[in-house]
Amino acid sequence: MTEVLDATSRIQAIEQTLTQNNVAGLNTQLTQISTQMTNILEQQRTLMDLRSKVERGATVTDSIGGKLETYDMEIEDLWKAFDDLVKNPIR
Repeated sequence: MTEVLDATSRIQAIEQTLTQNNVAGLNTQLTQISTQMTNILEQQRTLMDLRSKVERGATVTDSIGGKLETYDMEIEDLWKAFDDLVKNPIR
């Protein structure tokens, strides 16, 4: 008889623990977590695409920067030549 009472009290303790831990609601929580993980993965893909675009943009602007430096030097040289011509005109 004490074994039956022991088993009954154990079952009640298990049921109480399951109720307290909301085991029945775990499926809903797991579904929500799954949805959130899917959203996170989609956002991560978007961020990776943006990162790739930023890297390509940086490559383009870096090459433009090099060309601009060349143009700046050429313009400076032209102004120097113009100033030299003003100071010493060719006759």
